[in-house]
Amino acid sequence: MVVILIISFAMPFSLASPETKIYVEPPRIINPGISPGQTITVDIMVANVTDLYLWQVKIYYNATILNVTAVELPPNHVFADFDYAAPDPIINNTGGYVVFGATIVWSEPLFTFTGSGVLCRISCRVMNRGYTPLHFSPYSFQGKTFLQDRNSALIPASTKDGFFSNKLFGYANLFDFSKAYGSKPGDANWNPSCNFNWDDKVDVSDLFLLGKNYG
Repeated sequence: MVVILIISFAMPFSLASPETKIYVEPPRIINPGISPGQTITVDIMVANVTDLYLWQVKIYYNATILNVTAVELPPNHVFADFDYAAPDPIINNTGGYVVFGATIVWSEPLFTFTGSGVLCRISCRVMNRGYTPLHFSPYSFQGKTFLQDRNSALIPASTKDGFFSNKLFGYANLFDFSKAYGSKPGDANWNPSCNFNWDDKVDVSDLFLLGKNYG
């Protein structure tokens, strides 16, 4: 028994690497106090990436609620310590999408980024009251949201959408909410307009937001 235990403890093992992901920070902006004409700012982040050489994101939004006014690389962006290039962003406030990316300039030896940090910063003008996801396009070279390594290979990663709402809630929302409570996408009583925090379920967190912003 002692020999077996010694052998089992001596066997090598590995720990799973943290998942690489692209996400919006803050993940949700839910504030009826934000009026049309004001500006909101979000950062597009990457976490746990290895050997990042080039990145691009394409993000969709409801252009009747938000219009993108600027996309920039903040001073602490992931390529700030390298020679890099970033083309002008593509901002389409008619179709409701923005495309932006950056790459490290090739050199010998080539240095790349490993770790977590800010990809870019997006500023939006609030156009009306309502809500909209900040939705990443499919993660692939063809989908135009991707992370690429020095060998031009796609870095496996996931994306997590953001959400904005400055909607005022009233009696109609209360009536609809009572019917949708406890539902999720695919349920007969699912109502996405009652999913105030955009987490694909109508539950007590949505009830809290309804109560906080009612009237």
